[in-house]
Amino acid sequence: MIAVREKSKQARIAAVARDRRRRSACPDWVEVDDKKFTGTLKSLPERDEILPDINENLVVELYSK
Repeated sequence: MIAVREKSKQARIAAVARDRRRRSACPDWVEVDDKKFTGTLKSLPERDEILPDINENLVVELYSK
């Protein structure tokens, strides 16, 4: 679970992020509670559930340095 700190909930950036999230759908493997400012990873995504513009090779290259 990921949560926004209590004092950070009042920050403008948190409100903007929440509003953006409301306009887009979350994948099935993520659960978001807008009122509590929390997100939960319900399961690890399969490759076909990840956005196609992610290049895994670049991620591996970055973290192998």
